[in-house]
Amino acid sequence: MFKQYYLESMAEIYKKLESEASTVRYIVLVLLGAGINFTVGFGFMLSSLTALVQSPSQALTSTGLPTSVVILVVFYFIIGVVYSTSISLAFQPKRIISPLYIQITTSAFVPILILSIELMSPVPDWVSFSAIALFSFLISFILFFVAGLGQTPIVRYLVGLNGTKENTNSFGLVIDGTLENVLKIMRNDSFQEALSIGEEHKNGEHSFVFRTLSARKQQLFIAVMTDQDNEKKTHLATVSYVQTYYGISKTGDLIEEGRKYTVRRALRKAKLTYDDETDSQAQFVPYNYALSITESKLLTLRSLPPHSKAILIGLGLMFLIMTVLWKFNFISPEMAETFWIFAGFAALFDLLPLLKTKPEKQN
Repeated sequence: MFKQYYLESMAEIYKKLESEASTVRYIVLVLLGAGINFTVGFGFMLSSLTALVQSPSQALTSTGLPTSVVILVVFYFIIGVVYSTSISLAFQPKRIISPLYIQITTSAFVPILILSIELMSPVPDWVSFSAIALFSFLISFILFFVAGLGQTPIVRYLVGLNGTKENTNSFGLVIDGTLENVLKIMRNDSFQEALSIGEEHKNGEHSFVFRTLSARKQQLFIAVMTDQDNEKKTHLATVSYVQTYYGISKTGDLIEEGRKYTVRRALRKAKLTYDDETDSQAQFVPYNYALSITESKLLTLRSLPPHSKAILIGLGLMFLIMTVLWKFNFISPEMAETFWIFAGFAALFDLLPLLKTKPEKQN
């Protein structure tokens, strides 16, 4: 008895230490990301301010932006996305390193650098430099914050939301009734309204999935399928969670109990008997749908068919060739920009279908 208690206590302590270590690692990676961003971001900010001081009228128009500033802006944005995406995938389980947090931290580096320069001055003018530091911080905070707002949805899409099966609720039933009879209940308007399930997907010949709209915060997936050994029995399995900005978490107990009551009450009303089932044959179906939002879009590229990989390689080579031609002045900047615009749209139409990771289904 004492040995079991000791082992359970040690396991709990280890779990807490592991969680704390993950949090410390998260903070360190945010600081390192801010340092990486700062090397490019501070140069971008200085270039912008220099252009604004030298020629305000040109700097404030789209045609007057220096090429160096534009290049720094593009690289700054891309570097932030690449860093947050790659570092997030390095966590096991995956954990999104927010670009917005990194950008806010980056802006805090600006006044620190300015004040450190002031310390090296023979006769420090603290009033002037404090004002400069404050102004620089406000400007950089606005610029970097906007960059973070743009980077975050891209990283969320590429990485996928945080969460695993442990962050979901589920329950299963085996029903003494045919799939046809159960589907009548599932398609009833009052039943769907009570559970807020507004979508139906066919998942094979004898399997269906009903779910809430993807825009809702509370997510519920209900799968029903015919028993593999007895066509007069139907398996029902549910998966639910609360969708947050960065991940998924378990639904509240009261909400989950309310859903169970609604399902069981509808079955009793239709005079169908049922038994609870902890390991339903249908359980993998709702999980397949529910957890697709947590899957990384980048990792799915490894399983692409050969023709899809050929498309990606072809588009990459075109961009590389045209960039080299532009860099060595074989083509004019206008020609390169025209190519990038048309090739960008072509890539968009080619890549979007390839990045879909939802399970195959028919409406």
